[in-house]
Amino acid sequence: QVDPVAGADVVLSRTGVFYARTRTPSDGKARLDLPPGPYHAEVSSLGMGSRALDLDPDRGQTVRVALDAGSRLVGKITDARGAAIPSKIIITGLEGTPTPDFGPDDGAEEVKNLIYTPDGTFNRVLPPGLYDVIASHGPEFDIANRRVEIPAGGARVRFDASLARSVQTPGWVSADFHGHTTASGDTVASRRGRVLNLACEQIEFAPSTEHNRLD
Repeated sequence: QVDPVAGADVVLSRTGVFYARTRTPSDGKARLDLPPGPYHAEVSSLGMGSRALDLDPDRGQTVRVALDAGSRLVGKITDARGAAIPSKIIITGLEGTPTPDFGPDDGAEEVKNLIYTPDGTFNRVLPPGLYDVIASHGPEFDIANRRVEIPAGGARVRFDASLARSVQTPGWVSADFHGHTTASGDTVASRRGRVLNLACEQIEFAPSTEHNRLD
């Protein structure tokens, strides 16, 4: 079985000079409308290696690129009753293993070495190595913290955890009264990304405070 690779980086250069870059969407397909070439392309994804190829858009090429299978960290985070909860996953390299960088700090589901999952499930390719993994759901819930070793060769390593709510706050609500997104013009956070942040950190009331508009 061949699975599409979402989030693969495609970097184009012409005569040795950077020209453009894009990332593949969920179906793994990147469409590039380019002026006459030729171009050199580097296709890569974290933990899945890289491939180099030459492109000639004059011929309307369709190119299939096969990256390495990659080993995956797969998990499910629930509360003490077994119900799915939004969770933040922090992955840090240990003992010489580099800390992964999933993408820029204006991402939504993946930001630097963080994964924000709305339903507690995640499935992420990681380079082989030793990692510290933390799953959390805000300050009122316990965390799950374990060392995880990712082998080479397309393995699937499980990280499942149940987070108990150890701090009870009856009559109180956690709130954030100051939240901006790209709609305000002074931040690069997407609306989806901001909502994921709030849900995973167990913010219970968060009015939108975009500049110069009602939302």
